[in-house]
Amino acid sequence: MTREEAVDVYSKKIRATGREYWLDEQESGEEYAHFYFLLNRDGKPIVADIMLYTLRLHHESEVLEIAEARVAEKFPGYDPDKSEPDLDAQVAEALAEVMVELQEEEEVKVQEFIEEDLEHEWGLGIDAALNVPVISPTQIQRFIDRYRAADTRTDPDLYSFQIKSDFSGE
Repeated sequence: MTREEAVDVYSKKIRATGREYWLDEQESGEEYAHFYFLLNRDGKPIVADIMLYTLRLHHESEVLEIAEARVAEKFPGYDPDKSEPDLDAQVAEALAEVMVELQEEEEVKVQEFIEEDLEHEWGLGIDAALNVPVISPTQIQRFIDRYRAADTRTDPDLYSFQIKSDFSGE
């Protein structure tokens, strides 16, 4: 789909919602949202394609990525992209141990961010993580309003979170 076609398609979808954005409900949940809104860049309308996460979810993702890398060092045949559905007991246990260790030591710290992809095929792609408990319609609208006002300041503090999981026996 061209940029112009995307603008046309998402203009219609957004108008139908009665909001300033269209939420892809299949790619959204309590702690993340994939949504689109329109804005002008260089006098032309573009589609902003946004993935917004809670900072806690971003932290959990970073912990998992580090744990997978460490487990791959111990198990040379381990490939997280191919093995995840069929993890054998040894690898699964090692992964859980590393994640618990990372969490207990608060080794992984994250901060809010907004990353822009100005080369996105429809005009603008954004990945962002905010230190909020949930990504609600209010949070989405607040993000859009701040972005349109060129207020992309983020909290510079570093945070660590407890992982929401049942692997630690808690």
